[in-house]
Amino acid sequence: MDPTGAFALVALQPDWDNHPKNQIAAQPAIQATANVAPVAAIPASIRPRPTFAMPVLYTRNASVFDREMYKLEKERFEKIDEAETILHAAIVESLAPGTVRTINTATPAGIASLSAVQLVGLVHNLFSTPTLQDIITVNADLLRPLQNFEDFPDHITEHVNHYDSLASFNQPCANISKIQTFQASIQRWPQFDAVIASWEQLHPNVLTRDFNDFTAYLLTRYFNLPQDVKPRGGNAYSTRKQSKGKGKQTKGKGRGKGRGKGKGKDKGKGRSLADYDYFEQPTKRPRLHERKAHTVEINDLPESDDTMDSHTRSQSSHRSQSPSSNRTVLRVHGTNTSDTPETSDTNPDPKLYYYCAYHGFNLSHYGRDCRVMLNEDGYTIQQQQANLPGDCTPRGNDSVEPQRHSTFLKSWGKYTKQ
Repeated sequence: MDPTGAFALVALQPDWDNHPKNQIAAQPAIQATANVAPVAAIPASIRPRPTFAMPVLYTRNASVFDREMYKLEKERFEKIDEAETILHAAIVESLAPGTVRTINTATPAGIASLSAVQLVGLVHNLFSTPTLQDIITVNADLLRPLQNFEDFPDHITEHVNHYDSLASFNQPCANISKIQTFQASIQRWPQFDAVIASWEQLHPNVLTRDFNDFTAYLLTRYFNLPQDVKPRGGNAYSTRKQSKGKGKQTKGKGRGKGRGKGKGKDKGKGRSLADYDYFEQPTKRPRLHERKAHTVEINDLPESDDTMDSHTRSQSSHRSQSPSSNRTVLRVHGTNTSDTPETSDTNPDPKLYYYCAYHGFNLSHYGRDCRVMLNEDGYTIQQQQANLPGDCTPRGNDSVEPQRHSTFLKSWGKYTKQ
């Protein structure tokens, strides 16, 4: 076998030349003496890459030595061929479906016809030149906040790797920008405030501050920080009213659990639609002379015997025979009209909407946090990191979620009333 193992099967020529085991040192010249012939100096060189070929079958009159050598070389060739097959399959499995389709399109016989080193060369050519989407993806990862306190070491590693990638693309970032971006990504956790302030006192000159020194300082003190401190923001995404025991609840005439029984206080233990902020419940049913102000049909709403008393059923029977202008409207969740567009190619309101390639413009999460795309195979990193429908291939969902009665803004602690 080769001294470098299977490295010869996947290494590009520059990587092969830089391997220490492939570099042959120079040898000085040997002067001639009475007993030694002169030897010229040998310059430094690179060991050539080995080649592995199927040995030629021995002849009928071959010796035992030739037969054994054939078996040995054949066994070595089969091991090398198996190793290359495994490496080829591992490289293909690590590629995104879009990259595999690109290679298949560029190769006449497909990706299976390439050797492992040829496949590495094609992948290197594809990703050695960054695109605008690559820069946008890296920038989005750098701006992503730290979600879990225990993931802080991995968060540092991600930032260091991204900045190394940008430097390899001839897009280096200043230390000031790196530090500010990292501080913004961990501002959700108040444990770091005192540590950052201490480090800034040790380095008062902003121009001489170093990002690697900053992250190393935080990491050495991270393991002594408390982990049970509540992050900034709290449980701001919960809009449900919490009922306390058997106290007062919403009045209502409905029957069954959670809707109250009879007039007065609701004694049901369940939770009704009136317990939510975004549900608008009429205080009383409109009387007969008041129905002319309502113009929306009610025939499509289900009316069951469990939710109507005898007086209500008689009114429903009476208004089924009256003109549409006299029919009653019950406002339920989802019937509120809004000026929000149904679809859009751009973010209708960056302060309000997130974008997810699977769910479209929504009020709760980005694509990188989407449970559907994270838990199911077939979704690429490009789709998870997309900020607009046109940022990924195939095109993402361009639908816009309607705004509810009370919507939590992405900016902390601010609400909007529709």
